[in-house]
Amino acid sequence: DLAGDERGQWDVTAAHAWIDADSKLLRLSTDVRAARALPDGSRDVRIATDSLTADLDANTLTTAAPVVVEQPGSILR
Repeated sequence: DLAGDERGQWDVTAAHAWIDADSKLLRLSTDVRAARALPDGSRDVRIATDSLTADLDANTLTTAAPVVVEQPGSILR
């Protein structure tokens, strides 16, 4: 799980992962999928991409790869 907030935590899977020695930078690759459901279950958000870098100090996610974001009533590519 990536750190969440009042909206819930993210469950993230990938075929490959690397984390730096300081546990501050996480690189995920190949079939990266992230999903979050709000505590009340009202909005389920899913993200899919081929690579993703998480800066755990800055609490940010970045990628140069195409990303698909799905939530109820919407798919962004």
